[in-house]
Amino acid sequence: RAARYDLSLGQELVLLVAFIAIMFSVRGLMHAVPLLMAAGLASLATWGLWKTWSLVTLPNVRAQNLQLKLKGRVKFAGVVVAGVTLVMLAASGWSAWVRYQVSASEIAQYKMASTPAGDFSRVLAAGYSAGAPEKELAQEIVRRVSLARPPAQGGMGWEMDGATELRFAHAKAVLGDLEATQTSFERVLAAQNPQDLYTAAQWLGVMAARKYTPEQMIARIDELYARHPAAGAVLLAKTTLLAQLGKMKESNAALDASFYAGAATDVATQMEATRILLLAGQIAGARERLDAAVAARPRSADLRFARARASLVADDAGSAERDLREAIRLEPRHYASLMMLAELVEHKGKLPEAQALRDRAKSASGAAGTTTADPY
Repeated sequence: RAARYDLSLGQELVLLVAFIAIMFSVRGLMHAVPLLMAAGLASLATWGLWKTWSLVTLPNVRAQNLQLKLKGRVKFAGVVVAGVTLVMLAASGWSAWVRYQVSASEIAQYKMASTPAGDFSRVLAAGYSAGAPEKELAQEIVRRVSLARPPAQGGMGWEMDGATELRFAHAKAVLGDLEATQTSFERVLAAQNPQDLYTAAQWLGVMAARKYTPEQMIARIDELYARHPAAGAVLLAKTTLLAQLGKMKESNAALDASFYAGAATDVATQMEATRILLLAGQIAGARERLDAAVAARPRSADLRFARARASLVADDAGSAERDLREAIRLEPRHYASLMMLAELVEHKGKLPEAQALRDRAKSASGAAGTTTADPY
């Protein structure tokens, strides 16, 4: 007797296509569904799709020992299966639509990056006026991201991640709406943990373009700090502004708070904070903070380099050399450490080793296209 199968080869291929489509649609749903979870949800939805179609086309449908339809009459269990399946398919479609809007905005950003509007500092410069092509791309980004936002923000999606929010901020700046740009930056900084120093610097640039005074900037920083008490990067920005106003005591307090913000202090903020301390002649304070930073992140080549720099300022070449060698062990192509160690061993008369280190640094720089840090 010929074998009988529940599905034909063509039907199995259709369900395979449905599985793949659903899996990639729900992946990243509300930033909460990873790939393996998406595969599990897609399996359930695909099975439900098969059973729901069977409910429409067959007189009797079972799921193991559970009767879904009998003699043309759909049972309660069949109604539940069909209902849950339709909800899952609707959620998959919604997720796919939102992700499409975000992806389309990303494509528009890539196109805008090749225009003068791709340089954010240029967009913020006095007298900047976007051309028609740049405005069209910026409007496309704003429209797409606005649709993908949650209903509370006028869209039909969910909360945007930091990269998408910054894309929206850039587009708004191109269109001349710096107030909306500032709002987006503040939304990103309030959610970031750890905060990104570069993002904080761009935020200050937006406020400067809006003619904020240092006092007004500090007030905005304090408002953001109230929403994010572990803010590191924005407090470092406050450090610089207070120093400009001559309020060194308050500036030092803000610097301490920025560095000791726990997990909220990113490596770039730690490096910049200790660089400021070194420039101010507070060598012991810089080394103390870097000791704590390295203890918390022992595998950070950048922090090892920063501590080596502080050690050299303190005339402790031995400690500097140990940290530089460890930084290179952790990250063999760490340009700044290679260059600084080359200079250090050259002073000790080890010329062949110094040249070998410079060759490695040159190779690392050429491969990366940029350097990881300025050794000076």
